Formats: sequence, C-alpha cells, structure tokens
Amino acid sequence: MKNKLKLFAIIMFAFFGVVGFASAAALNWSVSQTIDLSSPDIDLTILSGSEATSLVVNTGSIVVVVANGNSFSVTSDVRALTVTGNTSSEVTNTCLNGVSTVVINGNAETITITPGDAQCVVASSSTSGSSGGSSKPKPVTPPVVVTPPAIGAGQVCSYNLGLGTLKNGSRGEAVMELQKFLNATMNLGLVVDGALGPKTIAVMMQWQNTNGLVVDGLIGPMTKAKINGIAAVRCGATPATPAVPGVTPATPATPNAQGYAFGTLLVKEGTKSEACKAWQMFLNDKASAGLVADGNCGPKTMLAAKAWQVSVGLTADGFLGAMSRAKAETQ
Repeated sequence: MKNKLKLFAIIMFAFFGVVGFASAAALNWSVSQTIDLSSPDIDLTILSGSEATSLVVNTGSIVVVVANGNSFSVTSDVRALTVTGNTSSEVTNTCLNGVSTVVINGNAETITITPGDAQCVVASSSTSGSSGGSSKPKPVTPPVVVTPPAIGAGQVCSYNLGLGTLKNGSRGEAVMELQKFLNATMNLGLVVDGALGPKTIAVMMQWQNTNGLVVDGLIGPMTKAKINGIAAVRCGATPATPAVPGVTPATPATPNAQGYAFGTLLVKEGTKSEACKAWQMFLNDKASAGLVADGNCGPKTMLAAKAWQVSVGLTADGFLGAMSRAKAETQ
C-alpha cells in the first residue's frame, strides 16, 4: 500500500533560514510512496527501489539529489513533469498512456521536478545528460504503430513468471520471461538480461494502469494471470482461470433448450461468470433490458432481473436461482 508523504519544508533552521537535507544515502524506498503537493493540488508517486541523498518537497515541486550510481523514479498520472538542474545526470522523461514518468540516474547534482500545466497526452520520451554542457531534450519522434502478428502466428502462448512476486531488483529466468512479454507487447526493445530495474517497473505500472490492475509495480498473481491471459488470446486459446486455493472450479454450464447456459449455481449481484452473461442475454431477449452482456452482474442487471421477476409473478430479488431458472426455461 502506498504511503502518504506531505512535506512543505524539511527541517527549517529559524536563525539562518536554511532548509535541512537528509544525510548521504539516507533515503531508500522499498515500497512506492505518494507525495501530496498543494499548488497544484496533485499527487506524485516515488517508485519502489528509488534512492536519493536528499529530498525536499515544496508546495509545487520536489528537489532531489541522487548519488552517482543510484536511481530515482517518480510518476504523475495527472500532469506532465518537467525537469531542471541536470547537467551530467542521465534523466529519462517519458509519457505513456497519460502517465508521466521521470527516471534519474544520478551524478550527485540538485534536480528539480515540477508538474506542468497539462497532462501528457501522447506517447513520447526524452533523455538528457552530457559531459558538462546544458541538457537538451532529444526531439520527440512520432510513436511507431506496431501491427501485432496474426493470432497464433509465431506467438508465445504463456510465460513462466515463477511463483514469487517480481519487483524492483529481482533477477532470474522469470524476469527474462517478463522482459520478453514486454518486448512482444509494447515493442520496447528491452535487453533480456534477467535484471528488473526502475525503468522496467515504471513501464509495468503504466501497463497495469492500462489493464485495470492495481498500480503497484509488483508482478504478483493477478498481474501474472493478466499477462498469460493476453498471451493465450494471441494464440487463439481461451485463457485459463487462475486457480484459487480451496475453491473447486465450477463445471462449465451447458446451454438449455432455449440456448441460455444458466448453469446450476446461484447468480447474484457481484457474480462474474458465463452464467451471469447468459442471464443478461436472457433479460435482453425477453425483457428488452438493454444490458451489456459482459458476464458482470451489477446493479443494472439486478434491476432488470427484478422487473422481469415481477412480470412473471416471482419474488423480486434479482437472483438467478432455482425458481427463476425454471421459469426462464419455459419462456
């Protein structure tokens, strides 16, 4: 879980008016941490694995010193970020799917990161760093449109991502599999070296955001299931449902005479299944409910079900149980 960090100044010495900084190599982030700025009122996220010699959080910017050989990463999904003060540190500033990410490979200089006036809206990147001159961002190259291979054509159908959670600093065969997936999916051109660093974590967080996952930069069970689900779809296969300890998978429902695969289990609000999808299709066909048949039974599905139940003299609870199933199979 992200921690909230709200600082407007670090240790103020009243007599000298000096802002105090943390000592060398004092700041290490083992988990991602959110910084709350007040002007503008937005959040920045420091990614896990970041290291800094010092950090000062002002009302509308952060000022960081990153030691030589260390890396510091920060993101914003609200505003584009601008970087000033770097002359010899390598700074990568990317914008992907509305998320702005700055990665600093330090050289012990003071760098200021400030949210801009607008959100980043196109996939772009710039890298700065030199042997002493002022930094100049590289020209933005229009995004390359990559046409994925046809389904099943030379596709990898699954990736062996191991059993443990992958995170910044992880190494091994599972990381190599993750890098292969990102190269195949996003055309990143990552070096498949089995080392998971802050740049790859930043890309993973953007990918998690795009795919509706918790944006934590950790490659755990849900992220792994999503990765292999996408790989299976590319191969023309049906993604396997991740196993849940202690739960016996339900037997796939067989369509009834009317063609609706209601199954035998109770369908209620919150149910996500093929039986729910069949329930939605039935309500659309028989009650003109106008539902999206996505297999996710929410409040709209329950309201439509209750209206149908009232019309046929059943208890209006919205559930697809034994009585509603039997009634539906006569229509």
